[in-house]
Amino acid sequence: MGEWRYRLIAGIGFVTIAWLAWVTGKRNRLDWRTIGGSAALAWGLGIVSFWFPGSRWLWSMINDMVVAVLTASQKGTLFLLGPLALGPGQTLPDGTVSIGFILAAQALPAVVFFAALMSGLYYVGAMQAIVGLFAQLFYRTMGLSGAESLSGAANIFVGIEAGLIIRPYLAAMTQSELLLVLTCMMATVASTVMGIYVSALQQTVPQIAGHLISASIISIPCAVLISKLSLPEDRQPVTLGGVPSKPTSGTSSTVSDGETIPPPSNLIVALIDGAGQGMKMAVGIAALLIVFLGLEALIDLALAQLPTIGGTPLSITRIRRSSPQAQCHRRKNRLLRRVDRSPLSCVRRTD
Repeated sequence: MGEWRYRLIAGIGFVTIAWLAWVTGKRNRLDWRTIGGSAALAWGLGIVSFWFPGSRWLWSMINDMVVAVLTASQKGTLFLLGPLALGPGQTLPDGTVSIGFILAAQALPAVVFFAALMSGLYYVGAMQAIVGLFAQLFYRTMGLSGAESLSGAANIFVGIEAGLIIRPYLAAMTQSELLLVLTCMMATVASTVMGIYVSALQQTVPQIAGHLISASIISIPCAVLISKLSLPEDRQPVTLGGVPSKPTSGTSSTVSDGETIPPPSNLIVALIDGAGQGMKMAVGIAALLIVFLGLEALIDLALAQLPTIGGTPLSITRIRRSSPQAQCHRRKNRLLRRVDRSPLSCVRRTD
């Protein structure tokens, strides 16, 4: 009974968040096909992903594929950085052991590799086919415009680059469409960021890639539901008639003076362009970590000058741990240690 109680709480939370989106949004006339379709698709994908008999095998296979890609990407990192690229517990053929987890040497290179890989897959047309299938699913089940469906499908696999895929339609998109595009971007995990998560967590959560991919897929209809409740469509979208038949690769871009950079001329150029974009992203991530962690330490020094509470000085970490969100997270972890019915989970019942 305890398990169903927590599932009931999750269902109530789903309805409550949707209600809050409607109450705080612009209460225009709702498109019930989109609202009902997105809610039904979210629950349907969840049931298929976690209760369907073959789902565990499917997500395990996808997880193994992602891990295999990351393992292949490690060869170049080992060539450049040597033992620094070894993850915890790994050894080189000559017996050299890993010195532990190093974010810059083991996780950030995955950003570069995944960015180059996605760029290459877009160039050969593989990603367009996969994105097109999901776009048709979203278009037919939720009644979205073609540009919305295409952007939502692309967000499963890429990050903010999904905006480039629908760039020809951005100028004519309605406010409701733009909100949906932004909501989907915030709700999903980009492949480059997923590479970081998998590299850092695969030893702790063996099926982490399956978790993240399934979460990204299920998050799309949830994002549609929230955005359409917050800002319902009040005009007819230009691409309402269907999904664009030839989604762009998203590899071309526009520089600051308005000049458009043409798409890559061959596969090698596409890989080079993707690697360059991934390198910029990796450097940006590293720079932000340096800045914000340094600022956190600086604020902690200032808080330490205040009177102590309970014999312990104030710090950002202490304040964060005492927040309601942190307490909820700890309760959730305690629950997961007791029972987790997800077929992807590495945690099993212990009582």
